[in-house]
Amino acid sequence: MTISSPRSSSHKELVRRKPSGWKRSLLHLSKLPWTWRITFAYLTVMLFVPILAMFLKAATEPPARFWEIATSPIAIATYEVTFLTAIVAALINGFFGTLIAWVFVRYEFPLKKVLDATVDLPLHYQLRWQG
Repeated sequence: MTISSPRSSSHKELVRRKPSGWKRSLLHLSKLPWTWRITFAYLTVMLFVPILAMFLKAATEPPARFWEIATSPIAIATYEVTFLTAIVAALINGFFGTLIAWVFVRYEFPLKKVLDATVDLPLHYQLRWQG
């Protein structure tokens, strides 16, 4: 006959703290600060739901039809416009951003702090301006 010692209370707490499955993720989410909860809710509504809807809509078409739509002349023209615009915008932003940074670091001039704040302003209020 063997005598076993009772389990410690810390072991019982550990077992009690580990819910399984979706309950664990909800428990983890409930411990987050409200700012993170708002962020996740915003991302879900504005990003995840539309992407999910797009994939569900694409899944209703057979693969051959999906490929036909994705490679149609209108779609190809759309891709070209999108990528060309993105490349041109990145080049312009890179050139002028480097130029402005170089001027701010290299020279002292009147209203330098005001112009520096004006450059930083879109970064601070980006979400508000995007709608």
